[in-house]
Amino acid sequence: MVPLSYADPYETASAVQGQFSSVRVVPVRGNNSLVVNGPPDQVEAVVDAINNEVSSIGV
Repeated sequence: MVPLSYADPYETASAVQGQFSSVRVVPVRGNNSLVVNGPPDQVEAVVDAINNEVSSIGV
């Protein structure tokens, strides 16, 4: 599970799913997060991509 501070989970899931087709990304609005399922190396790449994007915008 990847918590999101400010991003909308549905928009983020859509963007991530388009870049990483080998993983399943499910938005969870209740706690504003994403559930990422797939091969471990790809899940790690998704989490890294989300964390890098968040840190690059200073959130």
